[in-house]
Amino acid sequence: MNKEQIKYVESILKSKEVKIQGIKIDLTEEQLQKLQQLVEPKHPFKRVDKGENYYFVEPYVDGVFSSLKLTENYNELGDMKFNNGNYYNNKEFAEQVAMDLNLQQKLRKFTYENGWSDDWWEDTNTMKYSVFFDWLFKNWCFGTTLVNRNLFDVYFKDAEVAQRAIEEVVKPFCKENPNYRFQEE
Repeated sequence: MNKEQIKYVESILKSKEVKIQGIKIDLTEEQLQKLQQLVEPKHPFKRVDKGENYYFVEPYVDGVFSSLKLTENYNELGDMKFNNGNYYNNKEFAEQVAMDLNLQQKLRKFTYENGWSDDWWEDTNTMKYSVFFDWLFKNWCFGTTLVNRNLFDVYFKDAEVAQRAIEEVVKPFCKENPNYRFQEE
């Protein structure tokens, strides 16, 4: 939301009503809470109250990561998930984390099937390639590095394999997962 939109929502929250075509409509407490969520900074790792739902990510038997739901009881399991960072108060955020992990695993498998070797990090003269989403142009691209290694990126041996990863792995994954946050226009 831009600053004007935030100011507008804050004015609605203050008056607890909206005006549509000259008619004032009082908002319910639930509607006001939803509006408040629009202007509050979101913190998906904040612990929920007892009895509320939280989400975590785990692989099913088939190895695909999924978002699962539990009710907060402040027990050992909830403490463990909260302390290790696999605890989300937002279902949509947890689903995105699961999709991130699934795509990363598919890319990791693809790179090793197409000639990648971790030994290449010892050669500072060999270019390494990784894919990324360009937020400005809303499309998938690949970039290069010689020595800088992002802990969460998957690297490819050359530009051709990186481009194939986009076409053969990333784009089909996005098509299969239309709610994934990284979608081309």
